[in-house]
Amino acid sequence: MVGIYWSALAALVLAMNVTHAGSAADLPLEEFFKTYKVASMSFSPDETRLAFVSDKFGLFQPYTMPVRGGEWKPLVTTGDAIMAVFWCPTDADKIFFTMDKGGDEDFRLHVFNVEAGTYKALTAEKSVTDVLGWSHNGYYLYFATNERDGQHMDTYRLDVRTMENVRVFENNSTFTVVGISQDDQTFILSEFINVTSSNLHVYDVRSGITTALTSQDEGEANYEFADFSPDGKLLYILTDYDSEFMRLVTYDTENEEWNVAYEDEWDVVSASFSHKNRYFLIRVNEDGVSRVQIEDTQTGEDLELPPLPNAEIVPLGFSRSERYLRIWVSSDNIPGDQYIYDLETYELIKLTNLFDQSQLKPDMLVKSELVRYESFDGTEIPAWIYRPANLGWGKRAPVVIEVHGGPMAQQKAGYSPWIQFLVSRGFIVAAPNVRGSTGYGKSYYLADDQKWGEDPLQDVIYLKHYIADAYAEADTSRAVIWGGSYGGYMVLAALTFAPEEFALGLDWVGPSSLFTLMESVPSYWKPYIKYLHTEIGDPSNPADSARMYQQSPLYFSDRIVRPLLIVQGRNDPRVKVAESDQIVEAARKNGKEVEYLIFEDEGHGLRRRENKLKAYNAMYDFMRANLGMKKVD
Repeated sequence: MVGIYWSALAALVLAMNVTHAGSAADLPLEEFFKTYKVASMSFSPDETRLAFVSDKFGLFQPYTMPVRGGEWKPLVTTGDAIMAVFWCPTDADKIFFTMDKGGDEDFRLHVFNVEAGTYKALTAEKSVTDVLGWSHNGYYLYFATNERDGQHMDTYRLDVRTMENVRVFENNSTFTVVGISQDDQTFILSEFINVTSSNLHVYDVRSGITTALTSQDEGEANYEFADFSPDGKLLYILTDYDSEFMRLVTYDTENEEWNVAYEDEWDVVSASFSHKNRYFLIRVNEDGVSRVQIEDTQTGEDLELPPLPNAEIVPLGFSRSERYLRIWVSSDNIPGDQYIYDLETYELIKLTNLFDQSQLKPDMLVKSELVRYESFDGTEIPAWIYRPANLGWGKRAPVVIEVHGGPMAQQKAGYSPWIQFLVSRGFIVAAPNVRGSTGYGKSYYLADDQKWGEDPLQDVIYLKHYIADAYAEADTSRAVIWGGSYGGYMVLAALTFAPEEFALGLDWVGPSSLFTLMESVPSYWKPYIKYLHTEIGDPSNPADSARMYQQSPLYFSDRIVRPLLIVQGRNDPRVKVAESDQIVEAARKNGKEVEYLIFEDEGHGLRRRENKLKAYNAMYDFMRANLGMKKVD
């Protein structure tokens, strides 16, 4: 009887602990990672169902559900991640998807037969496929692949009625098909030149003739194709010609006239018509948050959206009938919920609840604040700051600074399980957009060129100083630098070029030598090597080579005096495992403390939940051991 009593009591206590967590601090790391993502939504031809991918059960896999939400039905279960699905708009029995192996990013195109429940690959092994989209009539799927030539991506057109594909554009340069006319006879080609310049060309499919649409004769500029006008006479184009920021312009193909259609104090990042051309959508990136305008072209009025959570609201696109609008909602305490807005009934339908597997709730999480601080040369740097809600009287908060990858990328507010976990444990977390980040104008994203490990690293160090001055609770003597890819490089740079600034470093897939990084890029990156020469340097140039040596942490590993943890995927095609191997070997040879985690079934980052938990738990244990924290912290 006593045994039964104690067993019941233990079960009750356990249930109370599991189901009634009072705050995020009461929850283990695993609960933060039980949130999940839903992406790549695609309507069935009759618009009654949606296909999508999700990592709800640990690895991105494809599912379907009713258009108004409901039970998820798995399409297929594989041992590898499926990152995108495309439901054929004219044949409900065909759903296409891309899949690689173990994170190697050699994505192959597959077709899934809904009725038979089987799938097969359509492109060759060891090739890379990029799906470009559907033809206007829905009978053709366009995709690019490097099957013919490992360095170049040719464009193919797959007829879903016969399942035969034909190469419609052979690429022997840095061209990419970025636009396809409604009659499938005109392609818009983007030509990459370097990071500051690109051109657009018009390709006539029947004749095979390519005609230049833009040039760099009047100054360097980037040109990005947005859409065709409904009658095909106007081309909508995004460009930073004669501007710090991207503007929306039109080109009149009959009169050969250019006009500014829309401009802002921030980058216009996209513009497009809905399938039947009733709606025209413009999206602006305002300080890292999307601002969207949708015009009803029949009335000339803006489409009014229903009330939504106080968060970043991103309309993702209309169904082909234009009845449904997909909406993505994201914030620091919303992992990215998906909604459907029915424009016939004016119903707003929430499709996902991304906390439904976790004890974590939105009101347990902190919101970030956007700050700006001065770096060493007076440059203003934006950063997101996350602070503990209830630190406790007299306690000091260790600091973690996360540096994003890229470097041509942008840190935005949004749910991060790792950041929210750290904040719940009493850390201040800061995520800067150091010089070289996008979203702040042309001059800003060019400001890091050939200055890796120099000016951008000073931006991070000056953020640490700013936090020490601005937040009395901050303990910057226990400051950690963490990042992945380019951010991982910044961790290695900090521990070698400013070895006493940070208490420890956490590097994910960061390059250690700028020489070996450039020597080992994937074959399909090689036509774009000029970008790396502009961004990093040309090893064949003596001056560049000398500077690149000084900027490569590998050759200065003897300077490391702080603990370092490195996470690496064995199959990483961008930053090869050798990048981590070589600095681990060099540092350990010099008697430095390095903890090294290699994941055999991962690539450039971690996709599998069990691997993420292993890595983040190891990181937290490493931090506690080296920051003088108690086991219970």
